Amino acid sequence: MTGSTDCTVAIHDLIKGRLIRRIRQPESARVHAVAISPDSHVLVHSHDDESLHLFNINGSHLAYVDVEDCLTGLRCVASSSGFTRYILTVGLAGLVAVRRVHDLATICSFDLGDEGHGQAHSVTVSDSGQSILVGMDDGQVLVITKPAFRLQAMAHQLSKGFAGFV
Repeated sequence: MTGSTDCTVAIHDLIKGRLIRRIRQPESARVHAVAISPDSHVLVHSHDDESLHLFNINGSHLAYVDVEDCLTGLRCVASSSGFTRYILTVGLAGLVAVRRVHDLATICSFDLGDEGHGQAHSVTVSDSGQSILVGMDDGQVLVITKPAFRLQAMAHQLSKGFAGFV
């Protein structure tokens, strides 16, 4: 799959390399980032209008959101069954967003803009699904863990440290 300055995404057959389908951006903006999920959702981002579009593999437009940032990282996160659970995005402003697949709405976000590491360039999730990894301008990888997981670990540590106290 490739994105182009002619405002289209080209989807190719992996074995023979032939063009299967071409998807056109609704706003006729150049394509800067593309991603495809295991269950065939196609994500398209343009820096021109800071849009994020969701298509099915047949080219039907499913959702749109204005991300108000130039995205540098776009990742579909799938469950063990192969269905996309959510989408991770990160942009030049340093905002990491976890989005729902069907409407691209933000579930939660983390602002890394003031962390002193420069711009964020990539985003992924650990194999366990417990952490989000963000590649930064200065070469560091920031690790964001699930808040619920952190709270469980902290409660466990507190219960061990304060054993015997009421």
